[in-house]
Amino acid sequence: MGFGLGSGFGANAPRHQDAAGAGAGDDNGDEASSRGDPRTVAGRPTARVGQPWTVAPASLECLQGAAVTRCMVLNASYEYLNIEDSWFDSLMLVLEGKAIPIEHYPEVVRSQHCTFQLPAVVVMRYQVMVKKRTKLFQMPTKKAVFIRDNFECQYCGSRLTMGAGTRDHVVPRALKGPDSLTNVVASCKPCNGRKANRTPEQAGMVLRNRPRPLTDEEKIRCVLKTCRSKERQTWLGCLKRLGITLWSN
Repeated sequence: MGFGLGSGFGANAPRHQDAAGAGAGDDNGDEASSRGDPRTVAGRPTARVGQPWTVAPASLECLQGAAVTRCMVLNASYEYLNIEDSWFDSLMLVLEGKAIPIEHYPEVVRSQHCTFQLPAVVVMRYQVMVKKRTKLFQMPTKKAVFIRDNFECQYCGSRLTMGAGTRDHVVPRALKGPDSLTNVVASCKPCNGRKANRTPEQAGMVLRNRPRPLTDEEKIRCVLKTCRSKERQTWLGCLKRLGITLWSN
């Protein structure tokens, strides 16, 4: 069961939401699931939805390798905000009432009297003002193009590295081709030199895949130096389940 945040958090709010704090007054002792109410875990009390907690940092004990879990933070508009590298910092966002968890990892941490599931995805309770990120994922940077094209030359299929590979404009700039993700592909240097200032058709070359905008998964890979499979699967599963689009462009 995820947390519904109401309709005041922007047009990008999830399409499917459960009632916030459902059963808040029940004493049925149900355990929280990985997507459930974080108030109780294995019978131990935790924070109520929206109830700030004050927990001494030294009193929390990490269990089951929880230190390796990072948390995706979404703005109140449900757009991507940042990644919290520290499980403690992401948990404190929830316990201090600054954010609401909409997805959890199975790992837990505990203090003397409470046990907490670690948040995997949280939504801020207020809108954080940030610079527009729209252009960040519209620009055909080398990193973005290579991630999208799986580090493969889009003409011969050879493997590329950031140092040895190049970008190629499908419709050359000399022919008024735009510098955009829909016109730029990854290319090895020999193929780039062979094509020169010509279209693939003019050069007698076949383009393996048409250039396109980035997917949400590719955008995540662009903003992170590394992205563990467990984190990526948890984040993308949550976004898909709730119908959340990270970026508005």
